[in-house]
Amino acid sequence: MLAAVHSLEVKRKDSYRLTAKKFNLPESTLRRWATNGVPAGKPQGGRTTFFKEYEEKKLAEHISYVGQMGYSYLGSQIREIAGEMARILCSEDQERKCRFTDFIPGRNWYYGFLTRWKNIIRPRRPSRLDHLRAEMSRRSILEAYFGKLLEVLEKYNLRDCPAQIYNVDETGITRDHKPPKSLGPSQGAFNAVSCGRGPIHTIIACGNAMGNRLTPYIIFKGARVRQEWTEGTLSGTGYNATKTGWSNSATFLQWFKGHFLPQVGSVRPLLLLYDGHSTHISVQIIEEARLEGVHLFVTPPHTSHILQPLDVGCFAPFKATYNRAVHNWLHKYKNTGCILVEEDIASLACKAYMMGISSDSLVSSFRCTGICPFNPDVVLSKLPEQPERGSSSIDGPYREVSIISRSVRQATKSNKKCPNADGGRRIPQG
Repeated sequence: MLAAVHSLEVKRKDSYRLTAKKFNLPESTLRRWATNGVPAGKPQGGRTTFFKEYEEKKLAEHISYVGQMGYSYLGSQIREIAGEMARILCSEDQERKCRFTDFIPGRNWYYGFLTRWKNIIRPRRPSRLDHLRAEMSRRSILEAYFGKLLEVLEKYNLRDCPAQIYNVDETGITRDHKPPKSLGPSQGAFNAVSCGRGPIHTIIACGNAMGNRLTPYIIFKGARVRQEWTEGTLSGTGYNATKTGWSNSATFLQWFKGHFLPQVGSVRPLLLLYDGHSTHISVQIIEEARLEGVHLFVTPPHTSHILQPLDVGCFAPFKATYNRAVHNWLHKYKNTGCILVEEDIASLACKAYMMGISSDSLVSSFRCTGICPFNPDVVLSKLPEQPERGSSSIDGPYREVSIISRSVRQATKSNKKCPNADGGRRIPQG
């Protein structure tokens, strides 16, 4: 190539076509070298990608990190996350124009992304396990979880710092309550008055192992939060609104920056445990947490009922208190024709939040999940023992399920939290 360029400079009468033919080179490449002096090995074919190299690398590392914690993404989910990244980047830089239709990258971008970062991520099919094998493998998953948790606690000297260990979780509320037990006729069934099923709203709760709770963060279903919805609520309550009434990565980031950080003070580092649901995880949240000295720790899928402190010991009393409050409200206004509206729901939910998510219940929940004080045996002792190799109980006629693939499938159905998928269904023998 250098000889061909030199020949063009010396023999100025020779054309690009003749010189390229003489040195057996593509004419377009020779023109580029002679005109721009482009060095060898510099890729020039095709247009550049929308994301910069370091932005794509962050996304690839994020996917790899989440996969190591037991959560895997479908291709459609990766494209949605990339689209959300593009939306945020364009909002921060007005001169940057997104080339994706409706901020969702196409399949060509997805396959190119996999090719560019094949050294970090690659598509793999999760192994399928029958029900009982999945149950037995849960012990090894939990042992690995507690092992990693211990590493983090010791690395940042948090093992004896309950005030710096937080848990965040969310739960849905509606105006349709679960009536408490009450007296009625001894024969036949009787009904309790209800407002009917209305829109679902979400409460994000958070507290630490010392027993300190943050004020609630309510996500209404709607285009925006109306002023009257916030009347009669707890001071310091946060508000937001989404089309579904459930949280997503954008609202979770807003909760983290505008609600969590102002209330936890300046003590660092902090450990924040959460379930890593696909609607929560985003590159921006992880990067923001790292900058703020908050270490996010994801619990394994389908283990909220045994590993999430708020799920274990706080949400049940909160829901019970909320149901009683709604029942009493309906009884009070039974002859007025009134029904619960958003401001009533928010007010009742805040009162139930204060009573249900108490300091004692938080301390007890962190202890029952083996987090603080650190004691994995509290959880592991409740699991069934591993049967001996060759036991016939493993080879029973159980339907095959995959914990990982099922969690991903459930995550893509809606923005609702994934239900527990620990149980299986026995197939009738014929």
